[in-house]
Amino acid sequence: MVDLYVGPYNERLHVHKALLCGNVPYFHSMFNGSADEPKTQVANFPEDDPEAFDLVLRWVYRDSIEPIPSVSNFIRKSPFWKSITFYILAEKLCLPKLQDHIMSNAFAHYRNKDLLPSIHMMDCAYAGTSPKSPLRKFIVREFHWALCRKDSFNVVYDNVDHENGVWSIDNLQSLLVAHPDLQRDLLALLREDVTPRHLEDFTPCDFHCHSKDELCHLC
Repeated sequence: MVDLYVGPYNERLHVHKALLCGNVPYFHSMFNGSADEPKTQVANFPEDDPEAFDLVLRWVYRDSIEPIPSVSNFIRKSPFWKSITFYILAEKLCLPKLQDHIMSNAFAHYRNKDLLPSIHMMDCAYAGTSPKSPLRKFIVREFHWALCRKDSFNVVYDNVDHENGVWSIDNLQSLLVAHPDLQRDLLALLREDVTPRHLEDFTPCDFHCHSKDELCHLC
């Protein structure tokens, strides 16, 4: 067994080492190491979300993830918030197949319910992922749609401007200022495709880690 201490309050997760290391190469390297290195049975992740770790461990033990439930009114408890932190952790642990599974789940949820992630969620996604992350590709598409079609969709409740609409110019500007990478990604998208397009024009594979020519393990 190994112990993972997660989050600012060091929540302890006691996990079967063989199962964890067999499914997550990141932990195999961490807990096994080379012959001349001391092997620890403890790891600390103070900056990560305990709920996201719990979702990863459920996947490790069950080889599946649960569907996203109905949207909550409280942003930090909302399903897509968990999906984003779940995705960020999967990316950190270098688990592309799990990233694709999470994306397919979130894509279906948002398309079927005609929802968009909130500005807070977009901020979280850009703060926690790498520049080439498929999640960023998803987020910038949704940002483009929100920018041009602000009255044509629902949104997870956050940063609501009752006078000017959910997606006020001030809110959008603040997000762009906070993330120069989002500015660049939006400009690149506008050069490629000026017309805003929502999820009906895409498939989950458009936001997966695998290449276009590679067979998707979820299709």
